[in-house]
Amino acid sequence: AGLEMRSFVISLASLSTVSSFRGISLLPFGSQQYAARHRLDSSRRRSVARFGSLRTFITETQSATFWQGGSTLKISRELHVENRANVLSRMKDPVDNSMIFMAGGTQQHRADTDHEILFRQESNFLYLFGVNLPDCYAAISIPSGKTTLFVPRLPESYKVWMGEIPPNSQLASQYLVDEVKYVDEINGFMQTHNPTVLYLYGGMNTDSGSFGQPARHPGVEGLRADTGLLHAALYEARAVKSPREIDIMRYANKVSSEAHVEVMRAARPGMMEYELEAIFHHHVHRRGGMRLLAYTAIC
Repeated sequence: AGLEMRSFVISLASLSTVSSFRGISLLPFGSQQYAARHRLDSSRRRSVARFGSLRTFITETQSATFWQGGSTLKISRELHVENRANVLSRMKDPVDNSMIFMAGGTQQHRADTDHEILFRQESNFLYLFGVNLPDCYAAISIPSGKTTLFVPRLPESYKVWMGEIPPNSQLASQYLVDEVKYVDEINGFMQTHNPTVLYLYGGMNTDSGSFGQPARHPGVEGLRADTGLLHAALYEARAVKSPREIDIMRYANKVSSEAHVEVMRAARPGMMEYELEAIFHHHVHRRGGMRLLAYTAIC
């Protein structure tokens, strides 16, 4: 049981406190469809796969608001500013001149092929930063709360297929972080700030029994790390929903409920389950802008 809004905005799926209905998720059209439509060669497909979601972000939201267009829900990125403040307030006795350091999800391929698996952001990274780009990192300074986002440095070939590359200052304004740097600048960033302790995400997810993977990067090797304090603060923060989060949950529940009604209306003797599943997918994607489901359908 659970609900997950996977968008630029928030992921709620891992919380045992959210129950009673099957959730749905938001994600813009991504790189696979773009590559297939334009029949890009393998090297160009890989470039688009890694950075394709940025194009959707640039064209669909020019302000600090996530919106899929039409009648879909508009969500202020102030949500993530509030989430970060909430987590910091729950960090018990953190060391001065310390830092939270987190890694986002990475772009994956199917086995040894050049087929890109549809990217989904790591839930806690999405909760704190609202960033749906692959291969990113982020740091939050303690006690100031200053937030730095690290994004991949895009190749010049990106412009040919996807348009102009936004400056980091624009990304900082859109994501409501203090600064944006490139991933290849993490080493210098850590040397400059020299944090006493790095708080990394680790520990066990009690729903799945699986363990979170702490951020790894050459720039943080040798620094003192703690994987317990951030994990506890994140789980406590995500267990209590803010008014903004409740609005998102209500919207997701509304669209999901409408989709269930559509399935019931269309159901006929002799229909296959995949046909009903397709109806559900179609409704939540077309009407709600929700491309991915929180869970595989079991109808």
